[in-house]
Amino acid sequence: MNTNKNRIFKIVGKLLKRLTSISYQYQGEIYEAATFDNKDSDARIALMGFIRCELIATYFDYNNLLELNNNPTIKLNKIKKSLGEVDIPNNILENILIEHLRRNFPIHIYSLLESGNRFFFKEGSFKQYLTKFDADLVSAYQILRHIRNSMHSNGYFLPNDKKDYYCYYRDYNVDYKYGDFVRTNLKFLYLVISDNLKLYKLMALDSLEKNPEIVLI
Repeated sequence: MNTNKNRIFKIVGKLLKRLTSISYQYQGEIYEAATFDNKDSDARIALMGFIRCELIATYFDYNNLLELNNNPTIKLNKIKKSLGEVDIPNNILENILIEHLRRNFPIHIYSLLESGNRFFFKEGSFKQYLTKFDADLVSAYQILRHIRNSMHSNGYFLPNDKKDYYCYYRDYNVDYKYGDFVRTNLKFLYLVISDNLKLYKLMALDSLEKNPEIVLI
């Protein structure tokens, strides 16, 4: 792994650890605020745990990539042997792991967060309900939705209504054009995910008394 890749993945590791810590804190806040008896089977609490597990699993992927950099030949040989000693060139195997980290993590974490946020709302206008919360959090949710949907079209912005999307979000001019590739960066992704974790927490807290019967799905 070259110097630039090494630097990037060190940053990724720090952000993953920070997000994991945030998810743990928010889950605790939801748990403490719940007043009913079946806390351990409540979807709002459990789903934040699933999100943290996804973050932890991704952190292990990150550590594997750093190990490749520290001792690539030994590490790669062990991986190959575990795969039945298939003949995969070192650079190809490294790229496979990088792609796993780059694609699988966003797909899983986005799906959990977006689906989780939608699940808390049961009736009426979800769009109107979102206006209860901070504008940046709402923008982060919309960005999250568009990024996740782009995963189904190889990274291209192809909404069903064929409309472009624009918003101003935390010093970023987010401008997604129909048919264009959705581009992002590490800091932006961190802000979007952390804001969605916060929105998840606020929506969970908002629904605790309203829907105490929600169970794990």
